[in-house]
Amino acid sequence: FLGIDGVSREAIDIARAQGAFADYSVATMVPMYPATSDASWTRILHAPQLNGYEYTYYDGAKDEVINAGLGGLVGHALPVATFDANFPYYRAFESHGAGYFESFEDYSDPLLAYTRGLEELFPVLAGRLGAADVATAYIVEPDVAAHALGRESMAEMLIALSDRISQFRSNHPDVDIDFTLVSDHGSDHTSKPIEVDAVALARRVGVTPVQSMAEGAQHEEPWAVVIEHTQTTYGVMHTSDAQAESVAARVSLDDAVDLVV
Repeated sequence: FLGIDGVSREAIDIARAQGAFADYSVATMVPMYPATSDASWTRILHAPQLNGYEYTYYDGAKDEVINAGLGGLVGHALPVATFDANFPYYRAFESHGAGYFESFEDYSDPLLAYTRGLEELFPVLAGRLGAADVATAYIVEPDVAAHALGRESMAEMLIALSDRISQFRSNHPDVDIDFTLVSDHGSDHTSKPIEVDAVALARRVGVTPVQSMAEGAQHEEPWAVVIEHTQTTYGVMHTSDAQAESVAARVSLDDAVDLVV
């Protein structure tokens, strides 16, 4: 079972049109919203619940933001060091390609990282033959390529993976090997014209950003504890029940916002 991060159906179709995965049955997945990896893989794999929806989150019992700022971002990019406590779903995968300590290379040169990851992955899978009936691995680079390089680069990665799977089967003709590919969400391959700073957005619509409910109670309304994970997907604002509707209404009027729940 190969868990591939962020695969778009369009890229799969391009790859199949060029002969990749010709004998596979392809299903279209409907992800939850917001479709982010940590929460999606947790649900797909029935893993223990994360402490928050993201690595950075608001803890209502402690009334504070956990893993805030740059430290939270780095923790998400390099989860191996903390996965037992914060990313339990990673235990479902025996192999992580080139390894998450090379995540910075994934983002600086995803094609090189992908090539290296496949070179390390298939010997691991070969070692499992005869020792176990099931092997699991996680491949992150196609999602990185989708963000940075576009649909065609992802399709090329998928074609390369299909070729390596075919080669792997040819190298082990005496073993009946089934490969199942699973992804956590799609990719829109859309260039984002702006990045939305959730704190700046709050101020722009007249909502005071605070670090805790206790701090908010010292301000005149409206206020909110603002959580930001990615500046192109979504943000979260925690506020009192009494002013939730008012805060939501203000945020919904901003030109950068498509949907408020």
